Amino acid sequence: FRALAGSGAIDWNNMFVPPEIKGKHFSKRNLIGNASYIVISLTLGQILDAYDKTYMAYLLILAVTLIFVLLEMFSYSKIEEYNSDLKEARPLRIKEMFTRPLKNKKYMAFIFFSLSWMFALSLASPYFTLYSKAVLLLEYTYIAVMGSIVAFLKIISAGIWGGRGDKKGWRKVLMFAGYAYAAANLIWAFMNPQTVFLYPAGIILRGLFMIGANIAVFNLNFELSPDEDRMLYFGFRASLVGVFAFIGPNLAAFIVKFITPIDLSIGGFAINGYQIVFLLSALLQFVAVRQFVVYLKHKGLGERHT
Repeated sequence: FRALAGSGAIDWNNMFVPPEIKGKHFSKRNLIGNASYIVISLTLGQILDAYDKTYMAYLLILAVTLIFVLLEMFSYSKIEEYNSDLKEARPLRIKEMFTRPLKNKKYMAFIFFSLSWMFALSLASPYFTLYSKAVLLLEYTYIAVMGSIVAFLKIISAGIWGGRGDKKGWRKVLMFAGYAYAAANLIWAFMNPQTVFLYPAGIILRGLFMIGANIAVFNLNFELSPDEDRMLYFGFRASLVGVFAFIGPNLAAFIVKFITPIDLSIGGFAINGYQIVFLLSALLQFVAVRQFVVYLKHKGLGERHT
């Protein structure tokens, strides 16, 4: 539901922004979100450690989250509708909701990339914090502090990524940030209680390149979708991506459960199920980015706007 609603809000916001500054605009938008994350993550880390991760502490956090969700919905309801260039809606058959995106080869290539990319990400994404706490035995406060440092670096780098995309094109940004992001995730495959010193590098590099890759994917979604019925395309993509985002973590949980009882080691280096998941996720990310940037280059897409 969040993915579908978010697509509509983003497309509505996109109507206000000239093409030549979209990268910087949405980078600033992301900057505000990361600034909020710094404050919230540090506060929640202190709360969880102070209350020793009790049920009531989690319940309090959930209640506060729901309040902010309601405030978000209320804020959207008070914003005046953007009426410029709106056309009278015409009836749309259910069949067209599927056939239109399927007939658009350019956008279907982006969907295939999105599915493979999201599947690769979702394999590992839910388990980084769990691994940090349960296996690396790090405190919530330390995890929150490192997360805040990453968020601060995202604030600084978001504008840089946006500017590079506007000047060089989003294909090049995705190529560099996507490969680097996969390499940063690969660090986690070599992280265990004996190599916990890799944690700062792993989480910082992952955050820096994640923001670049996400900004590139975000802007390519707009660039490769037609202006007409864009919401139809966004909704079609979001629904498919949601399915793969559900499959990934469940498959990863199966892998961890299957590998955990097995005593694995290479050259005396112990390997657990989570590390296998991180390795598989990083390799699939690299493959997804590689295939898509080659396609974009071949078709002359994702290049700088002149």
